[in-house]
Amino acid sequence: MQDLAKKITLCFATVSRPHCVQRLIKSIRLLHPEMPIIVAEQYDGESPLKKFYASNNVRSVTLPSNAGVSRARNAAVALVETDYILLADDDFIMGPELNLSAPLRILDSTNSVDILGGCLYDIYGDLDFSKFFVRRWERLFTLDDRSKTLISIAIDDIYPIKLGTGAQPYFHCDAVMNWAVMRTNIFARGARWDERFICNGEHEDFYLNLKFNTDVRVAYLPSLIAYHHHPHDNQYASQRNRQEGWRLLGQKWNIDHYFNSPVGFHLLTQGEAIHTRSSTLEEFLSRAGVLPNPSYVSASFGEGSTISVRGPSSTESVNALFSNRGKVHFLNEKPDASPPKWPVTEFNLDTLVDIKSLSIEIPTPNKHIEACVGDQLTIPVITRASPPTKIGVINAKHRIALGVKVKRHSTGENLERTHESLTSMINDIDECAFQYANLDVDMPAGTYILEIDFWLDSVGWLYRSDSVTLKVAEAKNH
Repeated sequence: MQDLAKKITLCFATVSRPHCVQRLIKSIRLLHPEMPIIVAEQYDGESPLKKFYASNNVRSVTLPSNAGVSRARNAAVALVETDYILLADDDFIMGPELNLSAPLRILDSTNSVDILGGCLYDIYGDLDFSKFFVRRWERLFTLDDRSKTLISIAIDDIYPIKLGTGAQPYFHCDAVMNWAVMRTNIFARGARWDERFICNGEHEDFYLNLKFNTDVRVAYLPSLIAYHHHPHDNQYASQRNRQEGWRLLGQKWNIDHYFNSPVGFHLLTQGEAIHTRSSTLEEFLSRAGVLPNPSYVSASFGEGSTISVRGPSSTESVNALFSNRGKVHFLNEKPDASPPKWPVTEFNLDTLVDIKSLSIEIPTPNKHIEACVGDQLTIPVITRASPPTKIGVINAKHRIALGVKVKRHSTGENLERTHESLTSMINDIDECAFQYANLDVDMPAGTYILEIDFWLDSVGWLYRSDSVTLKVAEAKNH
């Protein structure tokens, strides 16, 4: 088949997650060293990945940190010079199962489809590639004007509409995940992310526009596989939970309700809170305001969430995992198990021959951070191992992680902290690996020294730390 580098470009947007970006690019370079890559980075100032981009032949476009995912994606696809685009998110990992020949062969041979969405394998929590869930979000959309409702059902809810023939079946749908191969020319035919959407709602809006305002056709190709691991960094979580996009979606499409089978429905004026269907007439009337308010399920669309079930007088936690706008995985379910090979590898104690080969850098301006009591910080970290040393970070018999030690600035006194302050690493430690460390600011107002160090369960601290000053102010009044 014709060289992939002449046919397809990897495009993705990112904000404040160099650790994810580095991992994604390393994974695609293992498979396709020459594929064009364009990243739209929302960052104020010079990117910390500038040298990494240059050494990996990555083209980057920088936008302000508050530009939003829609503007960033538009900026990335505008630079594409190939016939096709591979759209991804920054927290994906390309494994050896990735086969781009199949979607390209389909798109080359037919004009009846323009976007082929793929399948994602979700990994929750720490990297453990023996445990993953198949993520599904292939949807059919209907707009009901009278009830002002967007109805979104899974393609599993109807008999499959198979398209094409041969060994690589693909199936009709209206929307797929942000993991797809698409024709570049769809953006000259009306496809575009509405740049008013900063975060949330932009995905549904993109595919609603395709269905109702363009001739672009969408399908699902199950054999197009990538992996998704969403690190639990505090800073990104706070950005991801903004609700304005859901309200904008309702205003733009004149809808009040978003029915998302099988999970439930949203009142778009309330953001992403999910309401389950009324199971009784009493609950139906209660929801209408005839009786006291009913219980409902409220959860973030973020992966690995705990679902809170709220009733009139109590709140109860359900042990489950949310797969983004799709299936709810209860923790008694058995995950799909078929361990692949990975660009991030398992930690082996035997590789840690010389602890002095390890080092840490905290790349914050002036080695100074400011926060308020109660804040949740994500601190960028660069880990290094002197070449040719390379150390895996996936937890197995032993755990290697990053930990934060807190000292009073005035006295040097250590504040006792638990292992909850440890953060798992997401990139193998090599000559320049981007990571992060989380810290809950639960200490009183004052000035502190933060030391970030390697932690090894069988040893403890490795004393290869770097430090910054943390100035803590009283919590802001809301």
